[in-house]
Amino acid sequence: MRNRLIIAQLSQRLQNTILLQSDVTDSRARAGLLQPRLAWRAPALRDQRVFLQRQQSELGELSVDILLDASASQNQQQEKLSTQAYLIAESLTRCQIPVRVSSFCSVSGCTVLRIFRDYNESGKNDAIFDYVSAGWNRDGLALRAMDWLMDRSPCDHRLFILLSDANPNDDQKIPAAGRFPKDYSGKAGVQDTADEAALLRRRGHRSGVRLYRAGCRSGCRPQDLWEGPDPDPLHWLVRRHSGQADPGPNPEYGLSKI
Repeated sequence: MRNRLIIAQLSQRLQNTILLQSDVTDSRARAGLLQPRLAWRAPALRDQRVFLQRQQSELGELSVDILLDASASQNQQQEKLSTQAYLIAESLTRCQIPVRVSSFCSVSGCTVLRIFRDYNESGKNDAIFDYVSAGWNRDGLALRAMDWLMDRSPCDHRLFILLSDANPNDDQKIPAAGRFPKDYSGKAGVQDTADEAALLRRRGHRSGVRLYRAGCRSGCRPQDLWEGPDPDPLHWLVRRHSGQADPGPNPEYGLSKI
C-alpha cells in the first residue's frame, strides 16, 4: 500500500512538473481570437492570419535509463535497491516516458550487463525484482557500456540514473604502462568512474549522470563522481530535459528519502 502511494505521488509530481515546464506560445493564425489591430491586413494584404492562437508546446522526446549496481556489496539491500528502481520505473511508465532498467556486475574478469525491461516493455516492470547482487563492480566500464546503449535510444534527450553505493571495486587491476598495475578500488576506481561519467556528458547526452546513494560504506564521496544537481529527482529530470541550469550539488541526498 505504501509503495502504491509513493508511485501515485511521484507520477503526479512528474506530470505537474512537465506541465509547468511546457512553453505556451502565441502565434497568428486563420482562426482563434480576433486581433482588431491586425484586421486591416485581411482586405489590404489578403492576409487571413488576423487571429491569435495560443498553443502549448510539448517537451521533446525523453528516455530514461536506470542502472543498478549488482555487486556483492549490495547483497544486504537487494530488496531496497530493486524497490527503488521499480518505484521510479513505474512512475515514469504511468507518465508514458520510455524507461530501461538494467544492472551490472563483474564476474571472472567480465562485466555483465543485464536488462530487466527495455524502453518499449512497459508491462515488464515486475521483472526488476529479478535483480540479484553478486560479484564485483567495475563502474567505469559499465558506464561506457551504457553510453553505447543510450546512443541507440530513439529519443532526443536521455537521462541516466545510477543506483550504487559509490564503491567501485574489481578484482582485475588497472593496467599502467611501465608501472605496476593499480587495484581497481578506492580513489583509483572512483577516478575511473568519474572519467567515464564526464565522457558521457561530452558525448552528447543532454542529461547528466546522477547517482542516488544506496548506503555508501566505503568512505568514497559520491560528489567525486560528478556534479550533482537538484535533490528532487523528478523535478531535476524535467529541469535538465528543458535545458534549465542545475541549482547545485546535494551529494547527501538518498533516493530512499523521497
